[in-house]
Amino acid sequence: AIITAGGGASAIASLTAVPGCSNTLVDAVMPYSNTASEELLDCRTDERVSAQVGSELAHHAYRKADRLVRLRHDEEALAGAKPIVVGLGCTAAVQTTGGGSGGYAAFVTCWHIGGTANFALRLPKSHTRAQQECAIGALLIYALTRAD
Repeated sequence: AIITAGGGASAIASLTAVPGCSNTLVDAVMPYSNTASEELLDCRTDERVSAQVGSELAHHAYRKADRLVRLRHDEEALAGAKPIVVGLGCTAAVQTTGGGSGGYAAFVTCWHIGGTANFALRLPKSHTRAQQECAIGALLIYALTRAD
């Protein structure tokens, strides 16, 4: 499952463009407004773009993916080849029409049974919004490959 806030929609689009994606991706959510992110995490935070928030989103995605995989497969089927469950969380600050209040960055966490992998990306102010989105999407796909 993937939860990405503020950027990263291109990763979801890339994954769902592949035939059979539903065999891999069980859920993808993009809470875009601050209110939607706060509701999802059931908390209010002043710092919405941080490694901590990326990790919380990944943990939430992991728990949801695990629940959905268990619903999809009965326990007998899971006794054989157990599917790999991964939660990806991303929070990003990117260019806006208002000019933004500071630096641009993305924080991604890949949460899996073996632990977590954390990634941070600083985005140059010279990059366009499209370039920032491309970089965030690529980081999410890369993070997904780190689950083992």
